[in-house]
Amino acid sequence: MSRERRGHERFPIGLEATLETADGRELNLRLGDVSAGGAYLEKTDPATPLPPAGSPVRFTIRYRSERGVEIESECARVVRVTDDGIGIEFQRDVPATLAAAG
Repeated sequence: MSRERRGHERFPIGLEATLETADGRELNLRLGDVSAGGAYLEKTDPATPLPPAGSPVRFTIRYRSERGVEIESECARVVRVTDDGIGIEFQRDVPATLAAAG
């Protein structure tokens, strides 16, 4: 039996997400799951090049609520890269701009 190392419960989600890299590339991914501390983003195109572990990124999702279209954006750091996607950890204590996070 494997032991769960994550500190936050994860919730499966199927929203489209955008990941902006420090060099200005925008990657369109699917939000596989999310927790209070981070998220796993799945490739929608197998050819999508992913940033390496340790890279600063900006994670953005758009969704509808009763108030209309909501946009959530967080600075994050890549903590894991797989063949199918990328794991990120939210960095709430860094400045709001991606450039300052790098």
